[in-house]
Parts: sequence; structure tokens; C-alpha cells
Amino acid sequence: MSTVKAYCETYVRKILPAIKAYIACTLVRKHGYSQLKVAKILGMKQPAVNYIVTGRRPIHCIVVLEKNPGLKKILDDYIEDLKKGFPFDPCVICRRITSNEAVYKTVLQV
Repeated sequence: MSTVKAYCETYVRKILPAIKAYIACTLVRKHGYSQLKVAKILGMKQPAVNYIVTGRRPIHCIVVLEKNPGLKKILDDYIEDLKKGFPFDPCVICRRITSNEAVYKTVLQV
């Protein structure tokens, strides 16, 4: 049981901010969403999205996420779900990560 708690803590503190940053940057830069719309989707404030998109707030783990093709695919698929109107749910992303053993192992190394 302690392994699950440790993973959830790591996910929320280290991985989730990088995931939100990746999603925010992708929606704004590649899909033309406004920062305000992305902020509403992700449950963030617009200035935080602006800092992430402009690079004024560095996210340390985002480089690891972008270099992991399996995780990038999971996130890109999830972005398509968000574009269809599904609500942002970090637990859905977590379940997708943990269901892919190779991706899960690399995420644990972050």
C-alpha cells in the first residue's frame, strides 16, 4: 500500500505539473487555444498558463516527458479527448500511465 501512496505523491508533486505544462503548451501553440480557455480546462489561473507558455516558469520534468515517446503518445491522445470536451481529470492520465508498464517505469525514475 505504501508504494501506491508514494507513487501518487510523486505524480501530484513532480509529474502532474509537467503534464499540465505540456498540455497547456500544446493546446496554445499547436491547436490555437487561448490561454484563458486552457486555464479553464486545466483548472489553473491564466497568468500561470502565460508563464508556462512563455517559458517564464520553468518546469523541470517537462523535458523528460517530451523525450518519452510512450508518455507523449498518452498525453497527445488525452489532449484529443480534451478537445472533444472531456473534463480534465489527472486520475485518468495516471491510469493510462500505470497501464503501460514501460511508460510507468520511466515515469517512476523522474
